[in-house]
Amino acid sequence: MNPIIQESSQYADADVIVQARLERVDMQMLDKLVEGLGHLGIVTTTNKAFGEVMIQTTKQCWPDLKKAIENMPFEIEFKPLYADIDLIIKARIDRSEIQMLCKLVEGLGHLGIVTTTNKELGEVMIQTTKDCWPELKEVIGKMPIIVDLI
Repeated sequence: MNPIIQESSQYADADVIVQARLERVDMQMLDKLVEGLGHLGIVTTTNKAFGEVMIQTTKQCWPDLKKAIENMPFEIEFKPLYADIDLIIKARIDRSEIQMLCKLVEGLGHLGIVTTTNKELGEVMIQTTKDCWPELKEVIGKMPIIVDLI
């Protein structure tokens, strides 16, 4: 298993992206189990029909999260990874609207994940896939908040 590590960004020490495939019926269980581990990572559905997910974590958390996932009560296949599959979009938003952006994006059926990178400046990164980005970008443009892509 070879996770994608975002080496080209200022957050290179923080981000590890792992793609995996599992049975559709087990996707929600994976999500809940990972959330229940004290937020060692975040699971995003990338292709519901094929049971494909993307797991975002940090270099420090990945060893513990990997061990926990391997002991979960279902089979999971870690997929070969390609850097062009995932997108990290940087944006700036009013600080008071960061939580709203997170909730709105989460409510879109996991088209992406919002992570605060600089709370004082209102900077966030939005992790998505190249297949989901066009739809997510359109929806973000229609949100009742101003999101500046940087």
